[in-house]
Amino acid sequence: MGVLSRHFVTRFLGTFALSVAILTLAILTVESLTDLHVAFGESGAWSDLFVRTALRVAALYLPYLIPIAATVAAFVRFGGAARRSEIVAAKAGGISPLVLALPVLAAGLGLGGVSLLANERLSIPARAALLDTQRGDPSGLSYRQGAFWYVDGAFVFRIESADEGARVLHGVTIFERDPAGRLLRRNRASRAELVGKGRWRLLDAEILTLDPAQPAVAGVIDTHAEIELELGNRRALLSANPDLLPIRDLVEFAAASPEGSAQQLEAKSLFHQRLSNPLASFPFVVLAVALGLRVEHSRSLARSAVPVVLAVLAFLMARHYAELLSLQGVWPAALGAWGSLAVFLIAALDQMRRVPR
Repeated sequence: MGVLSRHFVTRFLGTFALSVAILTLAILTVESLTDLHVAFGESGAWSDLFVRTALRVAALYLPYLIPIAATVAAFVRFGGAARRSEIVAAKAGGISPLVLALPVLAAGLGLGGVSLLANERLSIPARAALLDTQRGDPSGLSYRQGAFWYVDGAFVFRIESADEGARVLHGVTIFERDPAGRLLRRNRASRAELVGKGRWRLLDAEILTLDPAQPAVAGVIDTHAEIELELGNRRALLSANPDLLPIRDLVEFAAASPEGSAQQLEAKSLFHQRLSNPLASFPFVVLAVALGLRVEHSRSLARSAVPVVLAVLAFLMARHYAELLSLQGVWPAALGAWGSLAVFLIAALDQMRRVPR
């Protein structure tokens, strides 16, 4: 890498870090103003506001923060260099703009890996912690053997997935034990609904009742189309969401879910979105560099920035609708996630190809 290329990479990374800091500060300010009631409540404190705001930034905004900051940095660096005629001077010295851009594009690809790592190590745990904070109690859920498990006193819950908005659990098995830890009952249901005051309505339920004193005797099985049980106000069960699983567990969750089920479609969509979203940093940087270099002719950063903003917004919207269609089973999750990324990358490379050498 030449001296000039290292100069561009260094300025790009410096501007990227500054962009991350400015965007984070802006988001923190808006989120803090939105949640001021947390600090001024009866039992609130400024530390509670800070923790909740930091969790929201990490959980909701970090996956988009790195790609957008990389886009801003690439456009500002190359657009500014083109406006100051630095690109003209480089071309006069026999250096192609593409030679200057290649190390920055490689850095943009590397930032995609950083974004993926940040999402897995920071965003997902922050999302779980944020749900616990909003709910007021820790979930206590653990994931193994293709399902979520929750132990609370005499009850052990096994849940395939949950819809917190609808207050519904899917694929529920409830084990009830006596004080000695022996199994008393096993309740299975395709669906469980929280109806209020600690009562749950189980649909398509199968209840196996055992006598711990006679383990060799087969239990009694009762089936119910619908039955209500008093299980306590365990709202933590509603956080059994594949969106909170790391990538390796998402693969297991998808394999353990019934073929073609809503749970499997959601897990596959999340898996491909998780892998492909961070890599959007690369086409974003490619497009930003290409349109930034065009400032050499337009002499206007604002005019060249408009196509970048519109393209990024169009891409994010396309990704959103591609994910919705994947969840409906209209097309495979891989096609929606990687197809939209490939189309955007081809369009960005085409813009780079049109840059005068």
